[in-house]
Amino acid sequence: MAIESTLFREKARRAYELARLRQALALSIPTLLVGAMVAAMIREVSMPLIFGVLLYLASVVLLWWGRSPARSVLPGIAYGLLPLTGGIIAKLHHHVCMGFSCYSTCMLYCVSGGLIAGLLVARLALKSQTPLAIFLSAAATALLTGAIGGSCVGGHGIIGMALGIGLGAIPLAFRTSLKR
Repeated sequence: MAIESTLFREKARRAYELARLRQALALSIPTLLVGAMVAAMIREVSMPLIFGVLLYLASVVLLWWGRSPARSVLPGIAYGLLPLTGGIIAKLHHHVCMGFSCYSTCMLYCVSGGLIAGLLVARLALKSQTPLAIFLSAAATALLTGAIGGSCVGGHGIIGMALGIGLGAIPLAFRTSLKR
């Protein structure tokens, strides 16, 4: 009798985890579409699709994991749309000219978009019960989302975006140190 109960529990647990994995796989499909749309828009296939697949895998893992990381996937993707849009704008409009001076816009858009995304992620994390888990998962999805668009201006766009998101962690680190 005890063996049947244990086998039943194991079978139920496997079915439960498989259902959660299927749901995570289905809910993450829009991340692949974001990568495909950016690839079609900028007519560059490799990097946006690679980052789109990485974002898909990260969101599947975080959604399957559950708890705080799962709750921060959607806000992280939404905040990552800021640097993604900045990267696309920088790709489509290489320079801004004012009078006789022209400026490259890629670092400006990527760093400022990353900074805004990082501050929004930190704000989200500060309001939660598990700020570190929220920040790490939301920052990862925001960075991967932004990298889909930032990759079209090169590696320096992604590095600038990562620095911006990292700078967004300063308020979280400051507040955490004050609580101690």
